[in-house]
Amino acid sequence: MSSTKFSITLLQVLLFFFLLSTLTFGKENSQLIENSRQMLLVITADESAQTGSLYVFKREAKDQKWKIIMNKIQVVVGRKGLAWSSFNKSYAFPNFPKKIEGDNKSPAGVFPLGACFGFANESEMTELKIPYLRVTELTECIDDQNSKYYNNIVQRDTIDNLDWDSSEKMHRIDPEYKLGVIINYNTQ
Repeated sequence: MSSTKFSITLLQVLLFFFLLSTLTFGKENSQLIENSRQMLLVITADESAQTGSLYVFKREAKDQKWKIIMNKIQVVVGRKGLAWSSFNKSYAFPNFPKKIEGDNKSPAGVFPLGACFGFANESEMTELKIPYLRVTELTECIDDQNSKYYNNIVQRDTIDNLDWDSSEKMHRIDPEYKLGVIINYNTQ
């Protein structure tokens, strides 16, 4: 990993995002960007920052411009910051760390979003347009690569054979997991 700090301004990130359509993508990323009507953009000070700002954009149709609808919501990323996803090689920033499993970094790139999760009851989250998972004392995210549940969020009491040696007890991660969203990265 390069010791050079990589810093990017909001303008540069937005410029990068709007130029995405001019770059060559894999079919999946190209369709994801083209068909998206909502976008979450997270910006950190550099690749090792644990916190950043979230900006929410939307557009009514794919031929319309993006409009910012929420900005500067403080978020937490990986314990050791960000690293560029191997699934997004075609537009990775030079000298930015590359994602390695177990590096405690969140993946950087363009990804579809999965479910939301948090501490609130499901009845309080009815306005969400995506699935919601309530985090309890028994909710764990399995980070043991040898487990058949690897990279999944499970309710410990619903699993007959606990085959992992390592997991994140999600209820203990407060306030960071008060509300979160799953990034569909490495989900297979």
